[in-house]
Amino acid sequence: MHISVITAVQAFISTVAYCSLPTLAELHNIDRTATGSRPNDIANGKIVRGARQTALGTFTNETHKDTQWRMQMAEFNLSDLLVRRKRAAQRIAAGATTLYDEFLMSKMDNNTIRYKNIAEMPSSLFWKFNVETNETVADCNRSYVVLPDRLPNDSEPIIEAIQYSAGLDETAFRPNSLADKSIGWQYFSTNTGPLRLYSGRECPKNVTEYKRAADPRLLSWYNSVASGPKDVVIIIDCSFSMNDENFSVAKSVAATVIEALTSRDYFNVICARKGDRTTRNSGDAVSEVSGCNNASLVPATTANKAGIVETVNRLQATGNSDLRSGFQAAFDLLKPSRRTQCQSIIIFVSNGKHSSETEGQSSETAVRNLVDSQNKLIKPKARIFSFLIGADSNWALHESLSCSSGGAVVSLTTTDDLINQMQPYFVYLSQRTVEWAGLWTPPERKPWNRRVAITYAVAAVSKMTMRTLGFAAVDVTLTEIEELLNRYKWAPGYIFVIDRKGKTIIHPQLPKNMPALQGSVNIKAFEQNGTGDPEFFGAVEQAMRRGEKGYKTLLTKNMTYYYAPASEEYSFAFVVTPSHTPDQSSGSANKVMRKQLGELSNVGEELCNSDPHDEGEDHCPVMRDDALIQIPCGGL
Repeated sequence: MHISVITAVQAFISTVAYCSLPTLAELHNIDRTATGSRPNDIANGKIVRGARQTALGTFTNETHKDTQWRMQMAEFNLSDLLVRRKRAAQRIAAGATTLYDEFLMSKMDNNTIRYKNIAEMPSSLFWKFNVETNETVADCNRSYVVLPDRLPNDSEPIIEAIQYSAGLDETAFRPNSLADKSIGWQYFSTNTGPLRLYSGRECPKNVTEYKRAADPRLLSWYNSVASGPKDVVIIIDCSFSMNDENFSVAKSVAATVIEALTSRDYFNVICARKGDRTTRNSGDAVSEVSGCNNASLVPATTANKAGIVETVNRLQATGNSDLRSGFQAAFDLLKPSRRTQCQSIIIFVSNGKHSSETEGQSSETAVRNLVDSQNKLIKPKARIFSFLIGADSNWALHESLSCSSGGAVVSLTTTDDLINQMQPYFVYLSQRTVEWAGLWTPPERKPWNRRVAITYAVAAVSKMTMRTLGFAAVDVTLTEIEELLNRYKWAPGYIFVIDRKGKTIIHPQLPKNMPALQGSVNIKAFEQNGTGDPEFFGAVEQAMRRGEKGYKTLLTKNMTYYYAPASEEYSFAFVVTPSHTPDQSSGSANKVMRKQLGELSNVGEELCNSDPHDEGEDHCPVMRDDALIQIPCGGL
């Protein structure tokens, strides 16, 4: 029966152009019974139904059919892998929604067990770490809960999140593992901090390193799906009145906000003050933009984020307060079109002090008037989140600015547990979008297994409250993708994978120890130099970004690009060439890497002036109605 299926598919391929896939059953049968195929043959690039294929050698009818078969198999199996992981994440989100709503109904009927703190919770809900050995025995059939450092032990929302999410083992994690034996880490991150992990095929593991995993609310995958693209301006009060521990807190707030930004965002930082030589240590202080481009927002690339955080850390508190000029600079940055135009956010960090009572009163009025008038010119209107530092902060001014804009005001006294002190801001981000279908997030090194993976993340939204509970996610490691595609490699050459914006996910010249570059470097940076023909590769790139399949030959280089889509989000290519596979040691590769890391003198300008909109950046997701967000202006 298998032979007849193979014969039928071969006949189909020989008469139909490379434009459609065989049926699901046919593909599975072919994959298991391909004539004469052996894993070593595939790994060594041998032809299953003919002699060894050389780059652009004589293509017989048999080898041409073999190439088509391999491309179809690679397309089908990679797409199938992505779809399976997407469905697994959706099952986790649906399970979390049902579990929470059932828990909420039981709570309303007083049928739930209430715990005073996390320590009281049984291991059936919270798999505890051994305090003596600082580790836990790996249980492949159970999930672990990772709590970020300094998370409140007696917080009711945190305790309840651990309670209801424990049911995910039965409703989602184990069923997913049974349905897909290759699945690795599955996880559900609540918007209150706890992260529930299920190891799947990665088990058993010593989970000591997971105990202190980074707060998920700061990770790229979480924020990519939580808030959607946004424009963020951070205003730091750099006046001399901040010249104490308050300034360290202000810098930490800025760094925390920047860390949570994703590649979909734009941002910049303003140091607000004015010079007055009669004021101690003021010098010629003026309000200034800290980013590499002081005329606009900059993309939140890894290099830009690191560079601006470094600049912020070097700031010194001098001069007098000048919040008015700081806000004016913020609105000026939000007016140009070079931004996402999806959400406008201003983070304002100050102690609210002024050099004199008279100047303070007039300054407050000027700031309010400026914010009211300028915000009418911004689309969408900017929300202001004010973080006040010190016990004697000017609460009235900041409350007025924040409440009128739909933001929140929070009092800070220390850098300890900043994430939870800043909770109104992070809750706002998690509740803002209603793009509940989920999305694939850029490659990121996962703290629980140190592997680089793309992640499908989707929101879990309560049907009773319509509030976002958290985000379910499942990984596909880049190693999995490479191994899958290499099974179908038939000739000397190499493989690469891009997303539909042309950003490189996998390429031989992309260092595996630099995950921040994966998903941020356009494929043209690697391939145009290799082909020496920008117009030729530009046509290949555009076809791949459109999700087309086919092949294109560059005769001058004796190389052919075979390309096909992988699900709706990615495309891959087999590059058949007689020359050696490009590697990270080549001069052109090193140059690309240095430029992307900002080590060349002109890269700062290049990164600052790059515009993701030119490469088909994300559309704005549907935003949730303000009435459903329900963030008290005075904090949570």
